Amino acid sequence: MRINQLRGIKMISQKYLFPISICWDITGKCNEECKFCYRVRSNSDLSVEDNFKILQKLIDGGVKKISIVGGEPLLYDGFIDIIEVAKKAGVITSLTTNGKLLDKKKLDILSNILNWLSLPLDSCDTRIQCLMTRSKGHFENVIRILEDIKENEYLFNVKLNSVATKINKDTLPNIADLINRYNIKRWKIFQYFPIRGEADKNKNLFSISKTDFDRLKDMINNKRSLIPDCMVSFSDITQLQETYLSISPDGSARVSFKNNDVILGNLLENHLYDLWNTSFINKNMHFERNKWIFERPPSAFYLEKDRPKEAYPTSNP
Repeated sequence: MRINQLRGIKMISQKYLFPISICWDITGKCNEECKFCYRVRSNSDLSVEDNFKILQKLIDGGVKKISIVGGEPLLYDGFIDIIEVAKKAGVITSLTTNGKLLDKKKLDILSNILNWLSLPLDSCDTRIQCLMTRSKGHFENVIRILEDIKENEYLFNVKLNSVATKINKDTLPNIADLINRYNIKRWKIFQYFPIRGEADKNKNLFSISKTDFDRLKDMINNKRSLIPDCMVSFSDITQLQETYLSISPDGSARVSFKNNDVILGNLLENHLYDLWNTSFINKNMHFERNKWIFERPPSAFYLEKDRPKEAYPTSNP
């Protein structure tokens, strides 16, 4: 990395008054029942109008990247409208979906408003996928989507998310073989995190030790030379805490701290600046995790007409 890039990132970490990225659980509903999942379960989603209010606060706060997650975000009727408004405002848009409801019509729409499509894949072995409690045919469906993307040359980038557990730790590195075939731009591997819900109930089934997770990292890193165009990153349990500012389906902002959820407030009532500036969030780790956003050229994220004029908003709220 160039010296001026390092100085720029240091300047941002000192002056940036808002989070770089947000994970937004737009809904707690899901069409799968994965036993390792730590989603916030909720049968009561906010209206599109209320979520537009939250979105405007994120835009006004200078958030650079919004990841729409769930639950399964495609079950929320207004997910496309929210992504479209965020993209028009110059925000890097990301959608994480299990893909069961993703068809060509949706992909055609998303091609013009989405920067990143994230798909879950925990093994290329269908037997292991079943043991991970993914639905039957999950691997085949992900491959179908990747084939559609490759054939139609959609404009968004593709990312794979993998949850590392003691069940798939030996086969997970084989996913690297798919990276070049489908032009995957990012691959993120998360250590299983029993923070809440089903994940907490089933920790004896899935938990992977720090030693085994580090060994898995070494196995994958040994394959990096085979996938030079893919950015590979890892998040262990330590990195999953204090660094992610998340929005729950009811609009509340939360952060994981010492293996517990801390509710900071609600974005329908509170200013983003007040929620962000709390001792529960490790800002240095947050910026370290997100600095790739500033290191990549703007063309990696924006259509030319959508590129924001200011790359680093640092002014007071």
